[in-house]
Amino acid sequence: MDPGGCQRRVVVAALAACLSLATLAPAAQADTIHVRNTHNAGPGSLRRAINQASPGDTIAVPAGTYRLTTGELLIDKALTIRGRGASRTVINAGGDSRVFNITSVADPVEISQVAITRGREQYGGGIRNAGNLTLKRVFLHNNRAAGDPNFTAGGGIANTGTLKVVRSVLRENRTSAVAEGFGGAISAGFPGSVSGLVRITHSRIVENAAPVDGFGGAVAWQTSANAEDAGVKIVQSTFSSNTATGGSNFRAPGGAIFFNPYELVGGVELELVVRRSTFDHNRAVTPGQASWGGAIGFQARALTSGGTTPLTLVNNTLTQNTAGGQGGPGFGGAVWIDAVASDGGTVPMTLLNDTIARNTAAGGGEGGGIDFSVGGSTPPEAPSVLNTIVAQNSAATGPDCNAPLNSAGYNIERHQSCGFTGPGDQQDTNPLLAALASNGGPTQTMALRPGSPAINRGTNASCPGTDQRGVPRPQGPRCDVGAFEVRR
Repeated sequence: MDPGGCQRRVVVAALAACLSLATLAPAAQADTIHVRNTHNAGPGSLRRAINQASPGDTIAVPAGTYRLTTGELLIDKALTIRGRGASRTVINAGGDSRVFNITSVADPVEISQVAITRGREQYGGGIRNAGNLTLKRVFLHNNRAAGDPNFTAGGGIANTGTLKVVRSVLRENRTSAVAEGFGGAISAGFPGSVSGLVRITHSRIVENAAPVDGFGGAVAWQTSANAEDAGVKIVQSTFSSNTATGGSNFRAPGGAIFFNPYELVGGVELELVVRRSTFDHNRAVTPGQASWGGAIGFQARALTSGGTTPLTLVNNTLTQNTAGGQGGPGFGGAVWIDAVASDGGTVPMTLLNDTIARNTAAGGGEGGGIDFSVGGSTPPEAPSVLNTIVAQNSAATGPDCNAPLNSAGYNIERHQSCGFTGPGDQQDTNPLLAALASNGGPTQTMALRPGSPAINRGTNASCPGTDQRGVPRPQGPRCDVGAFEVRR
């Protein structure tokens, strides 16, 4: 027997047991810190809780109004802030400062069940986010991007990080009334900066405004090549009564959304994707001058080799949006597309089972539903349109579309301006749409009336598995055309 070997075996066994115990030792637990009063600062306050919290902690904020009097709340660590409901827990900056400033790029921050109101700052009146922020069940309202006579961005939120907005309401936020404004509710990657992904789900973005030299009454997104694989994704949300107003310098693109990536490099994809959402009563207007995109202004700039800027609209309703008026022509009552592809860049565009109806390009404008124009040395193809209704829109030129689109078939147009001459297409056809109403699901839709030529007239190939409301497709032998599927 080798005594030395025995000793070595004992030492190894003891070391293994020690390592096993270390593995089983519990990790440090995150704490929940309870705010004790509504004071601006000091013991028990929300500000003190944020300052003293460790990374990963949760701060529980009871009902009450928390009036900030000494500036914004800075968050520079992973943190969760949880109120008792957006109607009960109110964080109010009183127009004196921004409300939240999130600075840590790597650490996730979640803010839920609070109201954020009366923030004011040049970039991000309510929130400036340079990190990884999630808002859940938040009411972000009456915030202002102001304080500079030349440029303001993000009345509600100025985002240069990654942003998720979930089951929230962003209402009556706006940029300055005296300066160029970028994003009444959300600015993402405003000129001179970049942005990661902005994702909006199950939310309502209503009555926001960019009132002077405005871009994007609700959301404005502009960023350059180093914001790799980012963009805007919107699911099951409503954009209603948002306004972009142009001025002497700029012409109001995007009553609800303005999307403008630029300077793309190889392999970068910056996309705008909208699914199962409603855009109604949004407006882009420039008194005496042109305006573009009553609901959506998509200005894609895939300018360098391999850059890609997709536009994808699936199962959406766009109605009663307006571009132009007040002495100025409008282009694209619902959607304005200005696509430039050159040096190998691509701008793939898809419209699938959308309903685009009763929109207006006012003031002698063009494209009551969709206005499409191209540029660059190798212009992109027109959007591919399938199973979609573009009807009952109005404009002096091109009542539904200003130019022919690329029909993949099974579309309906009220006139002949969209060039729907593919298989299963129907021109000069009234789709028999009901008014916008609550027909089930999280967003309002336009039902198909009995006898509608859209019923059972789509194709099942590429048809989404549900309609905008979540009703399974098809209910009959073939999918219905547009965003609404009639229950059988």
